[in-house]
Amino acid sequence: MNRIKLYILLCVSSLALSACGGGGSGGSPVAANQPPADPNAFSLISLKSLAAGTTTYNLAGSDDTGIQYTASLTITNTPNVGSVNGKALTRVLSSVTLVNTTADPDVTTTSNGSSYYTSDYALSFIVDDDKNITCTPTSYQAPPDSAKVNDHQSLAVLTCADKYKVPTNTSINITWRLDAGDTNDVAKFVVTQKSYVAGNLDSTEIDSYIIDHAGNIKNVASEFTNKSGVIRTLKGL
Repeated sequence: MNRIKLYILLCVSSLALSACGGGGSGGSPVAANQPPADPNAFSLISLKSLAAGTTTYNLAGSDDTGIQYTASLTITNTPNVGSVNGKALTRVLSSVTLVNTTADPDVTTTSNGSSYYTSDYALSFIVDDDKNITCTPTSYQAPPDSAKVNDHQSLAVLTCADKYKVPTNTSINITWRLDAGDTNDVAKFVVTQKSYVAGNLDSTEIDSYIIDHAGNIKNVASEFTNKSGVIRTLKGL
């Protein structure tokens, strides 16, 4: 949803993964992993890495009304920002700059959000830094270290409240699946986020990452549908 939509890409995090290493430009992306021993499996280790560093993705696309966009997504992992139940917390900051290039002059909007994870990849909570809204998981299951095509899983169910801990009547459901790629050498890791207000679907975001067997990201795409049905699609790396 627009008022608490957590970034353009869930990388998790918008929400979904703890990081988006192994791709992008600049910064310190996560080092590539070795492919799993099973030749049919794809590594997800880089995708959920909590290693310190920064990765930037540059995307471009349009919505179905013809408006053109560019976007920059920067993911910054900062370990040891606190602790929960004796486990160290890592902050994953997602900073998005979205530019409407059809407007004259260009119209730029920015958003920032932070996901906090413990060392065992457990999602503790998510904060919309711009709107002081916090979402906490009622359920969460980190992705495995590797997956095969057609594997899928519920990732998280979150409920949200404002800075005064007043419920916003909002819930977010996140799932992932691994789809076949265009060749046997790659697969598409897809994260779907559905946001509900008072039980009614408010928005859907589908983020996909083309990865090789070692988990290196080859391409990123994000499709966001608002409650009016307008679809915005962005792609890049």
